[in-house]
Amino acid sequence: MKKCKPGEYYCYTDKKCKKIPMGWHVARGGYIEKDDKDDEKSETKKNGNGGSNGNGNGNGNGGAVSEAAVSKAQQRFFGMVRAAQKGEMENPSPEVAKVAASAKRSDVKKFASTKHDKLPEKKVSKEETKYDRYDKEKKTFAKADKKMKFGKFYDKAKEAQTRLRKGEVKKWDPEKKRYVSNRD
Repeated sequence: MKKCKPGEYYCYTDKKCKKIPMGWHVARGGYIEKDDKDDEKSETKKNGNGGSNGNGNGNGNGGAVSEAAVSKAQQRFFGMVRAAQKGEMENPSPEVAKVAASAKRSDVKKFASTKHDKLPEKKVSKEETKYDRYDKEKKTFAKADKKMKFGKFYDKAKEAQTRLRKGEVKKWDPEKKRYVSNRD
């Protein structure tokens, strides 16, 4: 892994050091991971603009904007951003002012002009926790891990467990309804 300056991480896809985005940190293995939310109550009172990647779309792909808002709250937020950009809004909130300064006017207009009749009030997305990710990886790699235990001789090792040892005889026991070894 390449060493980067403080405040940067190594991007494996672009093969270069990049600045760590706000709300993210470098996790184990050098990959970036979203910060944990400390204050859950303040998180629920937000205006539903999605995330904190600078333009409020919340899709987390580095500022790329989708064509339309995904919730009524997001559409209202971008209506406020558009008003702030046009100079029609006095004293916008810090969030609105930040997005108004960084987002393109055309992108904001697309979000603000979204028809919101069939949109949900607020989009609820289930964030995957590190425990969910661990369980998913465990299921995915269980078969490979099993094979790694004995290498390419996994089948032979399994067969050796059931094979009779020297001097051992197994007879059917009608009471227990199974084969019983004379060594047990």
